[in-house]
Amino acid sequence: MYADVFYAKIEEINTSNGKTIIFIKGLEINDINSRGAFFFSVDNDTELLWRNTKIKLSDLKEGQNVSITSIGDVLESSPAKLTKVARVIVLDDEL
Repeated sequence: MYADVFYAKIEEINTSNGKTIIFIKGLEINDINSRGAFFFSVDNDTELLWRNTKIKLSDLKEGQNVSITSIGDVLESSPAKLTKVARVIVLDDEL
């Protein structure tokens, strides 16, 4: 299974009908293909971490820098859709 890991900033978090969609913007440090705008949905299989500790979805906030591990396809849309995100790691010093 192919995994793509890149860094991003959380731009927006939307929850409706029990589904959470996160909009992110890739950081300049990334490869050119991971610098754009993306969105993905968080499901029960998405691992959420901060300092190697599991966190809750409610700990994710707009403006946080994160590491994204994407294991699915990237659908060409605007913004691009990550079909499966396995892990989100908060990189900031504080939650």
